[in-house]
Formats: sequence, structure tokens, C-alpha cells
Amino acid sequence: MTKLIDRESLNQFIADDQDMLDDLASVYIRLAPDDVRALQDASREADFETTAKLAAQLKSRFSCFSAGNLAGIAEELQTLAEQEHLSDADSLVQSVCDGALELINELSEITGNQTESATTS
Repeated sequence: MTKLIDRESLNQFIADDQDMLDDLASVYIRLAPDDVRALQDASREADFETTAKLAAQLKSRFSCFSAGNLAGIAEELQTLAEQEHLSDADSLVQSVCDGALELINELSEITGNQTESATTS
């Protein structure tokens, strides 16, 4: 399975500060499931503004953890939402949501943080 996080880039970003990584990961792990649910709801309701905002937030978080491929997908979704073209964005929404939850698992492995189930309803 391909890893989402570029560990070398991440270590450079955090200057090999494990406490910083633990803190950042803890916040992400706590917020991501709600963000995923909100993104799914917003895109399903064609709420362009909220979809764009959430995609931008996730893009930033993905970048923070050196998950560049995910950041690119989130950016593409953000652009479509800003242009009010979500009709064909279902696969992008699903990719962003799946990636966000997979990132929880990777961060948990890296930091040793335990998570509750990383699933959405």
C-alpha cells in the first residue's frame, strides 16, 4: 500500500520535533472525521461555499503532513466548488474523504496515537 505521507519532507517541516508532530497529529485526528462528514454533506447539498472552504482546510492540513497527492486532489475539489461545478465531483469528494481517513491511520502509526474508528456514517 502506498503511503500518503512523505516522511522525509514531514521531518524537515517539523524539524524532527516529535512533540510537534504528536500535537499536530492529535488535532488532525480529532478534527478530520467531522470535516469529512461536513464535506460529504456540503457536496451532496451542492453547498459550493462550504465545500470550497472545507476542501481548502483539508488541503492545508494535507500539505502540513506532506501528503502532497491528497493536497492536489483537495485543491482540484476546491476549484470546482469555487466555480460551482460539483455535478461531476463525486469521485473527488470520495477521494478526499477516503484520503483524510487514511491519513488518520498513517498518523496514528507514526505517532502511536490511538484512534477510534476512522469511519463515517
